[in-house]
Amino acid sequence: DDMLDLIPGMLAVMAVSMASLRPQLDKDQWHKLRQYVSEEIDACSLLDLVALLPGKAAARSVWSVCASLPAPPAKEQSKACVGSLVALRDAEEASSHAGPMIECLITWDMHKDLFRRLAEGCAALLGGSSKGAWPHEASLVWCVQYTVASVRCRGRLTACPRERDALQAALREVRGAA
Repeated sequence: DDMLDLIPGMLAVMAVSMASLRPQLDKDQWHKLRQYVSEEIDACSLLDLVALLPGKAAARSVWSVCASLPAPPAKEQSKACVGSLVALRDAEEASSHAGPMIECLITWDMHKDLFRRLAEGCAALLGGSSKGAWPHEASLVWCVQYTVASVRCRGRLTACPRERDALQAALREVRGAA
């Protein structure tokens, strides 16, 4: 039990370390370090930890570490991140988990899937279609707000005109319906 109490703090330290290490890993001269880190700490194993660890702080730290790592080799694991994001139950859970999850999707080049799901969720809110509906409206709203506020997300939106236009159109409809 004592070890379980230490895990969230250890993961938080690891998340901060990885976030500060990530810019160095992206530089060409650090290729060997990047290779070592991605072989020794793979995102797939960390994603399995989310379900096993007690508490929101530990899960948030795991997602933060994952956002600093290369994408899992199998697209299914990256898509599982989108599924986990959509399944968040409320704004409180979204505020604890969604930010690092969205950062994972941006880092792993899954931003188009993210933007598409957000646009579909907004359209479904208005009764346009059940395709892409999010089970919990509050988590959708929180994720849209985070995406619009995040500099990294806005940068990716700018580079994806089709997804950007779809999300903008959905948000205009939501605003017009309010």
